[in-house]
Amino acid sequence: MGVASVAVMDSGTFSVPSRAALNAPRRRRQARGWLAPETFVFDNLPPHQKDNQYIRRYYRANYSWKRSLLSLFSLHNETGNIWTHLIGVVIFVCLICATVRVAPEPLALGSSALSKLEQRLYAYGKTNLYELLETVESWEAKVLKVGSSGLGSIEERLGSFGLHNLHDLVEFQETLRRYGKRGVKELSGFGRLIRRFSRSGMEELASMEQRLVGLGPRALADADEAVQRALAAVLDTQWPARRWPVYVFMAGAVVCLATSSLCHLFGCCAAHVSTRIWRLDYAGIAVLTVTSFYPPVYYGFMCAPATRAAYLAASTGLGLAALAVTLLPFFQRPSYHRVRAATFAALGLWGVVPLLHASLLNAGVKEVQAAITLDVVMGVIYLAGAALYAARVPERWWPGAFDMVGHSHQIFHIAVVVAACVHYRATRILMHWRETTGGCGPGGLSPVS
Repeated sequence: MGVASVAVMDSGTFSVPSRAALNAPRRRRQARGWLAPETFVFDNLPPHQKDNQYIRRYYRANYSWKRSLLSLFSLHNETGNIWTHLIGVVIFVCLICATVRVAPEPLALGSSALSKLEQRLYAYGKTNLYELLETVESWEAKVLKVGSSGLGSIEERLGSFGLHNLHDLVEFQETLRRYGKRGVKELSGFGRLIRRFSRSGMEELASMEQRLVGLGPRALADADEAVQRALAAVLDTQWPARRWPVYVFMAGAVVCLATSSLCHLFGCCAAHVSTRIWRLDYAGIAVLTVTSFYPPVYYGFMCAPATRAAYLAASTGLGLAALAVTLLPFFQRPSYHRVRAATFAALGLWGVVPLLHASLLNAGVKEVQAAITLDVVMGVIYLAGAALYAARVPERWWPGAFDMVGHSHQIFHIAVVVAACVHYRATRILMHWRETTGGCGPGGLSPVS
């Protein structure tokens, strides 16, 4: 593919030499080695490809679409940029498949949820929760553990189910104390009697277990999901938690990494092609940054729908504004590379606002604090990579030493993939937290885990 005779840059015009006129292009045979067959030094590049003067060699220039595609499997100074993000695409496609296959976490009912469940069962005309749930085996375990030193631990365990049982507990404790050591021995004997006469029941339970196993794992999973949905309905909670914010983030990661790889692969084409292609690269970064806000905002403000909607709208609006700026032609000039880095860094720093708000709103929730810690790590990794890219370190210190491997753009690419993986871990923690606590009830109140 030929090169346009004139390329407009800034307010002047530059004569672009043809491929044959490029000063001694570096031609190499591909018989041995993986080096691209035709590479150039920085000084011999067309103006639209001159971006980083500290990377001196191994440039591709004036490649056709086909030749650019074939260069995917050869070595040049864009090989690392292409493959770091292609590998990231594979990673996130695998994570999407894994997340789809992961079954929802069952509800983890704490003391508050158990008390609420008991009240609802009473309202439905059911028996007391403890009479409903306690089995002969569990009562036997409690009987055998009873002793003068075990009364305090019984109080602690029963007290964890709710304050409304403490009065009954005190009466039960006083009764045991009046009963004395002789009574404790008789209770232990009663436990052995239960065990002896419950063999037929245990055999029946074993038979039932075998029948359940015979149903297959899928049937058991469906039965477990039905039980969890019934519990959620009784507790007026939402289960399982919505997963679409996680998928939005992972889709944004795939879009960003894929467009970046394509831009670095075909960015060596003619000026009218490469200038349009690089806009997609910047757009992909904006997409990833905005979509990464969705899971922490959605799960962090799940019980505050108005605040959640406001933050999601603001994040999306800022992302669209950044996207509009990146599509302007002047934004791609080499002199604006610091502005580009600052724009995306500022967009990422906006996420600190809802993050701190969510931390205050859910203070004391260990899952939220763990996710925020990971997001802080993500931000540090991303900003460190962006700072190196803006400063063009380390190639600035040793021009020509990092032409093939280790220059700032490759480091930034690796930082983006690592930061996205760290953020994925944070989103899984938040998703797990909302699933186990049942999200929010109709009244907008978060259940206590």
